[in-house]
Amino acid sequence: VTLRARDWVRVDTEHVTLRTDLPTARAREVAATMQQSRDAFASAVFPCAFSRPSRVEVTIISHARNFEAVGEAWSAGYFQGSESRIDDAPRRIVLRSWDPVTTRQIFQHELAHQVGTACMPSMPIWLNEGIAAFLETAVVDDTSIALGLPPYVFVNDRVPRSYTYRGVNVTAVPRANLRTPEALVAMGREDFYAATHRGARAADEARVANYASAWALVHHLELGAPEVHTPFARYLAALAAPDADALALWQRELGALDLARALATAADDEQTSFCLLYTSPSPRDRTR
Repeated sequence: VTLRARDWVRVDTEHVTLRTDLPTARAREVAATMQQSRDAFASAVFPCAFSRPSRVEVTIISHARNFEAVGEAWSAGYFQGSESRIDDAPRRIVLRSWDPVTTRQIFQHELAHQVGTACMPSMPIWLNEGIAAFLETAVVDDTSIALGLPPYVFVNDRVPRSYTYRGVNVTAVPRANLRTPEALVAMGREDFYAATHRGARAADEARVANYASAWALVHHLELGAPEVHTPFARYLAALAAPDADALALWQRELGALDLARALATAADDEQTSFCLLYTSPSPRDRTR
């Protein structure tokens, strides 16, 4: 642990550097959990992103006013470095500090952005956010990583609400707000993040619906039957090319599937729950 600017500390683990205004003891605990998540992602999820030695740079800002000076008020964190840079500043995950569950969940979401972009530079925005939402709920320990817990559920209520399920923060989204796969894959950044919506409430509702729908589509494609998972795997592999046409690849690999009906059926089935259990360093089991 290194003392930095007033009330700030730096904690270094094997692969994580954390800068924060949290108390020193808390900073050590958070850095250790981040190292654990990083190791799980490296061994079982995105090993391609860790082929060369690199550090995960993280900043946690515990005071909301200070965070909102550098990040969006609606955001719990962001990945700084996905945009084009002309300097050599390190890519960094910046988080708003809340409780331990939220901090880890958002860290894993932003880490997924960092490693996913490294492995698939041609990822479209819906897939980038869908994979990040899928991975944010990963349950990690020293020997395994379990994937598949839902950060979203679709319900009959008209207003989104949040609760905690098995240690995961879950947002309930109105079923009427489920986006079709065709709408998702056609979205650009402005549409996905509801940048052109008038009114904060309408923008928030649209943004949450887009995130939830992207997660649901990734969840269905990743954990579904071979007839959807196999072409999805080919689609992901093709996105490793920096100049890949993501929309053309989608149409080639997945365009013929009736994913809209499958996704709507899954959203209506409250009993549908899948989980992948990876025992480090390689996949071992699939359970339902």
